[in-house]
Amino acid sequence: MQQFLKTVCKKILFGLLLLSFYFLLFTSCQKDFSVQDRMNVQLTVESAEVTEAWLRLRVTPIDTETIFTVKRDTHTVFRGKLQKADTLLYDSNL
Repeated sequence: MQQFLKTVCKKILFGLLLLSFYFLLFTSCQKDFSVQDRMNVQLTVESAEVTEAWLRLRVTPIDTETIFTVKRDTHTVFRGKLQKADTLLYDSNL
């Protein structure tokens, strides 16, 4: 009888542990990706020379809080807040 009670207590404890883990895993780390899922980002090369390049950045739909970063390898080349959906960037440090 005592062995049976230990087994039942262990199963209940294990069930509560799994339930707690499930609750923490699926309710505490939620993030809304609704804006990013609908965002379309295009970076195209308009002109590329030996020492300079013109890049066109198009983002739709544009949001007032849209901040962009363009990197070359690990170095940040451009960073800013978008004012319009179509932006032309000039890089002279090639």
